[in-house]
Amino acid sequence: MDQANSENVIGAFALGLADLLLAAARREAGDAGPAAALALIGHAPGLSIAMLAQAVGLSHPGAVRLVDRLAADGTVERRRGFGDRREVALHLTAAGEAAAAATLAARNRVITQALAPLSAAETQALAALAARALGGMAATEAAAARICRLCDATRCEDCPVEQSLAAA
Repeated sequence: MDQANSENVIGAFALGLADLLLAAARREAGDAGPAAALALIGHAPGLSIAMLAQAVGLSHPGAVRLVDRLAADGTVERRRGFGDRREVALHLTAAGEAAAAATLAARNRVITQALAPLSAAETQALAALAARALGGMAATEAAAARICRLCDATRCEDCPVEQSLAAA
């Protein structure tokens, strides 16, 4: 397989997996935005609305509306931020923790199914290569949050995205 073909196959795999992950998130949360928001807030309690907006690709007003909807659903609560008194820190409620856990469980099932044709050694090799590539994709904290917006932090040892930011 030549370089162009390899890149095309990798792109198709990445897009196919992303589609499956987003579909699983939509099934659990009704939309990928709320699912990603819950996963992110669970991973980073106290997350600001500004960072949430960047991570899920919304404008600030759009993120405020998303948080309004999540708060009305009883999954997220706003608390006073640590710095600027106007800043809001987002935290999951017990219902939010349960919803985030269900979304991440669905995500993990999709990944397990997608990688089922690979041996354990092949999966580990793919993970090592993906970790190297991910490190080059996270140039900013906002980019890192976007990349990791549906990550299961309980399964992420030595996060390559966080490591690349720390090294920068």
